[in-house]
Amino acid sequence: MAIYQLGAGTVTVHTIRTSKRHGSDSDRLTRIACKLEGLVGPRDPDADIREVVAIEVQHARSGRCGRAQAASTMRGPAAVRGAVTHWARLRGAEVVEVQPGAVNRALTGNTKASAAQMKAMALHRFRLKCTEHSADALGFALAGVTRVAMADRVEAAK
Repeated sequence: MAIYQLGAGTVTVHTIRTSKRHGSDSDRLTRIACKLEGLVGPRDPDADIREVVAIEVQHARSGRCGRAQAASTMRGPAAVRGAVTHWARLRGAEVVEVQPGAVNRALTGNTKASAAQMKAMALHRFRLKCTEHSADALGFALAGVTRVAMADRVEAAK
């Protein structure tokens, strides 16, 4: 877990990992939901906190032979996206869908940044020595906060 001060707000970044050893897909989704609740805790309805959850938009990608990515490889991330979205909506949190390139751009300024570049920028910008997954999570948080801030500015200008 990492907590960062961004402007007037605080961003908390979490990564939750599961593997086949954690059981069936249902068991793994339950584990993710329990970890989310344990990390964030119950929501205080009287607190002046705006919760935003940033989730990657999944696209089927072409493989080496030009065929679309297999449905079985898309099923796991889609199920996790659904579980996290459901959890966030039950909490009353805003859900922001982020394109994969926006994650890299938010942290490095480059949509095609490598994992090594993401880690290097996390260290440079936030003095955070982290794993590739944590650097991605930080990129998601930054991209989500940026999207919400831009939407707020547009709404205020109306």
